[in-house]
Amino acid sequence: MESSSADVFKVKWTKFKGRHVPFLLQNLDGQCPLICLSNILFLNRRLELPRGCKQIQFESLCTYISSALPDFNSEWVTSILISLKKGLLFNCKFDSTKVYIESDPEQLFQTFGIPIKHGWIADPIAYGPLTRLNYDELLEKLAIFQCKKEENRLKSYVKKDLNEESGDSDDEEETVKEEKEESQGDLEKEFEQMKLSEEHKEGSECVSEEAKEGPEDKIDKKDDEDNSHTSDDKQAEDEGKVDEKKADGANLEEKGEDDDFNEDTATLAMDFLERYATQLTEYGIKVLKHELSELKLVALYRNNHFLVTTMHNGQIFALVTDSAFYDHQCVWESLESSEYFDENFNHYVPKDIPVKKPSLLDKWKRAFKRKPRR
Repeated sequence: MESSSADVFKVKWTKFKGRHVPFLLQNLDGQCPLICLSNILFLNRRLELPRGCKQIQFESLCTYISSALPDFNSEWVTSILISLKKGLLFNCKFDSTKVYIESDPEQLFQTFGIPIKHGWIADPIAYGPLTRLNYDELLEKLAIFQCKKEENRLKSYVKKDLNEESGDSDDEEETVKEEKEESQGDLEKEFEQMKLSEEHKEGSECVSEEAKEGPEDKIDKKDDEDNSHTSDDKQAEDEGKVDEKKADGANLEEKGEDDDFNEDTATLAMDFLERYATQLTEYGIKVLKHELSELKLVALYRNNHFLVTTMHNGQIFALVTDSAFYDHQCVWESLESSEYFDENFNHYVPKDIPVKKPSLLDKWKRAFKRKPRR
């Protein structure tokens, strides 16, 4: 196994439950699941390091952890630890502290009796519709909703443009129709005048077709015309009803199966994700306090990290593992107030770094230091 800076972890020592124990510091992103698992084992004294040890290589860490599981294949354990060093796929439901991770890492945590929890829980009163979803489902529904919303917006623009074009076309057709009607009316008038002059010439011998028809023929013809109009009206009415049903069906189809994820739910989801971007809610803290016991260590997923978490005197703390705090005495951070605490859970107040007194040699060097030439 090749050695690199990513394979070497700094070790910091502290007191937990009255015992001197080590824990690892994190210097790269993605290592937090491995750091979290290892530190819970160190603080619970399931793993031990030589007193005064300041760093440990990943290969040695794998050997320590594998030796703590004599009934398991060491290669299987090492392969999981390698995956933990790269990170974990995470999912959770917004109604409980249960976390969903890959099966093999989950089995390793369970083997050591380490619970994995989260506090990203939605208040059922304020965010009720979200409690039936998990994180992946929520993101998927939000993406689908936004796509449909954008699609409908584009459709409305296209429809508006088509209506405007159709309106211009209808105006042109109406103008042509009026011109045709005026032209046809003039021709009919001329034809009437010619016809009247012809009848006037022929006199009483000319008999119109209407006069030749009997009364009964006139009545039958009128009835046929009325029946024709009635049939046309009924057909138009039926076609209107069919079109209306088709429109209703299209609307139902457009709503789809996710009709319950509407505009209000989407707005609620966006508010929840923005308000609790650090993946911890007030309601989640209440649930965690109910589930955690005094100084019981769990792995908590929060703010895209796995944290060693415990409860002390009714307050929830996370172990500070950032390598930047190596020389500081702070060990715990309150997840409620974001304040730092020492190994005894007392408020950590950073002290001024004492100024190092110059030695005699330093004084001589300063006295005889050459000034730069100008």
